[in-house]
Amino acid sequence: MKTSVSRIAAVTTIVFALGLVAPVAAYAGSSGQSSTSKSTLTPQQQYVKSEKVINRTFQLSIAVAKAALRTALYNAKSPGARTTARIQFSLAVITASTERDAELVQLGAPPSDSSGSNGGSGSGSGSGSNGTSGAFGGGDH
Repeated sequence: MKTSVSRIAAVTTIVFALGLVAPVAAYAGSSGQSSTSKSTLTPQQQYVKSEKVINRTFQLSIAVAKAALRTALYNAKSPGARTTARIQFSLAVITASTERDAELVQLGAPPSDSSGSNGGSGSGSGSGSNGTSGAFGGGDH
């Protein structure tokens, strides 16, 4: 009886968490530009909004991992099962962090100040060359 109740609780927790993560993840993939929006956001505001969505998705992923850990620890009947649960939690945190980092890299650098001296298109994509040499700042070997 205890096993079936805990399985139902685990499934309910995961389904609930996925229900929260899916809309956020779907929004994170959108360009953020809509012809029906009430107000026009500056490139800086769009960047901050996208960054918040990425961070919220990360927080929800961690919450799901914690819920799964609690359920697994509750159901663990041996030290090996508890160790496995903690390792799975660690892997889930690493995966969530990796996904968050990848999304932040894809988002790019923050757009420059709107008072800018570039006079360019103002796309704010951050895809131009800015002299950085990668995520770890290497290149001086």
